Amino acid sequence: MGLYRYAPKPSGRMGLLWTLGTVREAAVLEFGSMGHMLYAERWLWQSCPGTGSRIYTTHLDEKDIALGITKRFFLAVREIIEKENPEVIFALPSAVPEITGVDMEALCEEVRYETGHRIIPLKKGGFHEKLYHGIEEGLYRLVKELAEDGRHEKKTETVTYNLIGSCIDLAKYQADVYELKRILKSALGMEAVCVLTVDTSVSQIKKMGEAHFNLVLRREGIKAAEILKEKFHTDYIYGRPYGYKGTISWLEQIAEKLGLALNEEFMGSELKEGSYALDYCRQIACVSPQRAGISIGGNYDVVKGILDFAVGEVGMKKKYVWCDAADYEDECIPYQDENDLIKYITKDLDGILMADKAAYQMAGRDSGPIINRSLNNRNFNKYEPPYAGFRGAMNLCSIWLDSLLGP
Repeated sequence: MGLYRYAPKPSGRMGLLWTLGTVREAAVLEFGSMGHMLYAERWLWQSCPGTGSRIYTTHLDEKDIALGITKRFFLAVREIIEKENPEVIFALPSAVPEITGVDMEALCEEVRYETGHRIIPLKKGGFHEKLYHGIEEGLYRLVKELAEDGRHEKKTETVTYNLIGSCIDLAKYQADVYELKRILKSALGMEAVCVLTVDTSVSQIKKMGEAHFNLVLRREGIKAAEILKEKFHTDYIYGRPYGYKGTISWLEQIAEKLGLALNEEFMGSELKEGSYALDYCRQIACVSPQRAGISIGGNYDVVKGILDFAVGEVGMKKKYVWCDAADYEDECIPYQDENDLIKYITKDLDGILMADKAAYQMAGRDSGPIINRSLNNRNFNKYEPPYAGFRGAMNLCSIWLDSLLGP
């Protein structure tokens, strides 16, 4: 890990923890020392009160690490089974097996044979993986290992869906899910079978094959959706709905794929309800172009969705834009590391800024609307206004108007 002036980038290990740590009826066991997991448990508690999964560590000491002793892993698994008896245990690697060369897959196979309990080894917790690598693997392994064989699954009688990719690394993760559930129910009469992973259990994941459709909310979830398509022949679309046009387009894609009719009365009511805030925001952006620039950075899918709404519907001007994953960058949204951001996110930056706490520090601002949640973010209000969907569009207009009309 390099030196950071503001905040280190979350690792693949964190991505795995943040993705799997909210799954009920499961346990996560790290093959490592005590310190990291205690901190991780505290952050999960502050991020998602009532976290479903149980997280543990083998509490290796210097002798275990130096001599490659794995006995504590066996003991920890037995204790977890005795106390919690979870449906599945995920074995999370730390820097220890990366350095000592312990074969985690072989170790888990040996423990599985001895205990008869389901233990799934994970891979993206080493030195080189980033947050999005861990999230992608977490979503993929949940579906691959736990979703039941498609030959034994029947679709639900009513039209249902799975949401894939709602994880606690993003701001508004719960509020966005509530909004998407609301509009899917009202516009198309659809109910959720499973929400990966902020509100789910092993039992619900096993039933994912019963859904008629999959909605992938972030790029890291595509690999999981492909497995579901292969197993259950369940189609999917990828994208996050932001703004009024973006939300309507998203709903229309789903309706077309499933042969459903949209509830036009509901759609008209939502558009009418949000028209005043949208029109007012457009007017102020037009008459105050010097204030109506937007800089935005973080998760690629969130940045793209909000940027399309801000520029395409509200008429704001794109200023400095970036994403946090080098593998996802494109000409419109490039990847930027901390050294790049320091050059552009300064106290001289004017207009609206939407990013994370580190970016607000760089810009000399006390606070602002968060996109990516960092290690010092807390979440105790799951009913806050969303960013996604129709009500998310109204909320964004309200946030932007505060800035456009401010002193």
